[in-house]
Order: sequence, then C-alpha cells, then structure tokens
Amino acid sequence: MKKLLNKLHPVLRHLLLWLLPYGILCLLQLSQADAHEYNWFTQVTGSFLVMAGISYGNVYLCRRFFFSQKRTYLFAATLMYCVYILAVYVFLYPVEDSTLTGRQSTLFTTLFFYSVFFLLIFLISFVFWLATAAYRKDRELAAAKLQVQEFKNDQLDAENKFLQSQINPHFLYNTLNFFYAEALDVSPRLADSILLLSDSMRYALEIKENAKGMTLLENELTHINNLIRINQYRFHDQLQIQFLISGDIKSVCIAPLVLITFVENAFKHGELQNPRDPLVISLQIATAEQQIIFSTNNRIKKGSKEISTGIGIDNAKRRLQHLYGSQYKLEITQDEEYYSVSLALPLYKDFTL
Repeated sequence: MKKLLNKLHPVLRHLLLWLLPYGILCLLQLSQADAHEYNWFTQVTGSFLVMAGISYGNVYLCRRFFFSQKRTYLFAATLMYCVYILAVYVFLYPVEDSTLTGRQSTLFTTLFFYSVFFLLIFLISFVFWLATAAYRKDRELAAAKLQVQEFKNDQLDAENKFLQSQINPHFLYNTLNFFYAEALDVSPRLADSILLLSDSMRYALEIKENAKGMTLLENELTHINNLIRINQYRFHDQLQIQFLISGDIKSVCIAPLVLITFVENAFKHGELQNPRDPLVISLQIATAEQQIIFSTNNRIKKGSKEISTGIGIDNAKRRLQHLYGSQYKLEITQDEEYYSVSLALPLYKDFTL
C-alpha cells in the first residue's frame, strides 16, 4: 500500500497543479453572459488536454535530449509543432467560430493564434523543467557534498582508531619477544611458535601495499606458510596438508589478506587429520591466461562445529570487489562432506609503492 501511495503521489500532485487553473477558467467561462450559447466545457477541457500534451511532451524531450543531443531535441520539438499545426488545420479550423465576432475565422488568424498558444505553453513548460532540473541538481550536489563529508569523517575516525590500536600491538610484540627469549632454552618448538605468531600479527598490521592497494604474492604465501606451521604445532604435526604452488610468483601482486581468509576457514571447519582426505591448497600462475588461480578443498569436520558468522568470507568478497571489480571469479561449493573454494584473479606484476 505504501509503495502504491508513493507511486501515486507525483500523479496526484500534477493533477492538483492542473485542476487549479482549470477550475478558475471554468468559473470565468460560467460568468460570461453568453456561456449558454456555445459548448464552453468542451472548449476548456480540450484546451487543457492540448496544454498538458505540449507540456509533458516538451518535458520528456528536454529530459531525453536537451543536454546530450540538442539537435535531436530541436528536430523533435519542430516535428511536434508541425503535427500540432496539422491537427489544428484538419480537425479544428473547419469548425472554428469566433466567439467575439460570430463569423468564421480566417486560416491565417487561426494558425497564428494556435502557434502563439503552442509557443507560450512550450516556453512555460521549458522554464518549469529547467527550474526543477536546477533544483534537483542542487539537491544532488548537496547530497554528494554530505557524502564526501561523511566519508572524510569516517576516514578520520578510522585513522584515530588505527592510531589507538597501535598502542596494544607494540606492547604485545614486546611481550611475545620476551616469551620467545624465555622459551628458547626451554622449548625451541614453543619459541618458534611464538615467533611465528608474532610475525603473523606484525604482517597483518603492517602490511605494505602499492598505490592500487595490492601487496606482493610472495609475502602472502609466507603468511599462509606461517599459519600452516602454527597449526601443525597446535596439532603435533598431525594435520594432512598439501600446499601446491606452480608458476613464477616473483613480483606478482594480489589483494592482501584474501587468500589467508579461505585457508583460515579450512582450518576452522575442516577435518584435516585423515591422510586420505588432506586439505589441498593450490596456487597456480597461469601466464597464458594472465590469471592467478587459487583453490582449497577439504573434508568438513563431523560432529559439533564452531559457529561461523561468515564475516571473514564477506570481508574477503568486499576486498575482491573493491580491488578487482568484475575481473575476478569466486566459486564456493559445499555438500555434505566437502567444502571447496575456487578463485581466479587477473595477473598483475607491478608493485610500485
């Protein structure tokens, strides 16, 4: 119902706009002494229908052609005038009587009168459209300025939050370095885990990006390797993982922290201790197709599963959309046993900061 009212709102507004002068003209005609001598209702109604046709026809032409195709606009307006004059000559002139003199109007007088009438309505509708177009443009500019200001405020807020967040990581790095030094003599395996964790956190927070917002693929793969080693330490090297890389990855650029998201998802929800169903992570540089082809495939963990909000995957999709637009292809398939991700990205090799 609300949608219907919203659609009817401009229609009702236009009807009221036309009814006001229509009603005034009808009252003026009724006040004439000779109103009963001719069909004034038909004349007034017909005049208003013609006025509406000229007005809305001109507004349509203005919206469609005035700014982009002025010659087309002038041609269409001239054609509309010719059709209007032809209709006057064929349908109106034969029955046109002068209400003032009581005699048949001449062809010149009739055509001149209706030409002036056409031009007057045409100019009024043009000025009306121009005024509304200017008003609409001002509103759009104001909305755009407000959006820019909101974006600047959000950016400033994000920068402030980022600066605030730097306090805790530096404290955490120092603490992890202390733990690493203390654990080095006690358990080299534990010390290495702490170092890997520290490196992973440092990379995620201090990642280097070029002007296009991309980072080196080599660094992303190192980050993934660190994640694999940390999880192997957690599960005493019982995880079955195949990490396959083919092609020349040197100088290749990629969206940061996207691939790691899908690998983390496999660790979180995958059954990775079955030698017959390992987690397979594959990355291929397809030079001929100028693509980076990445995929993961894992068996889904049985029994109780951690609740997933999908935030990580959604964020990865937003980063891909932001950096690649329609140039990437992501397919995620899942059945009762397996979960697979296939991602194809355009191949970029320019990493200029």
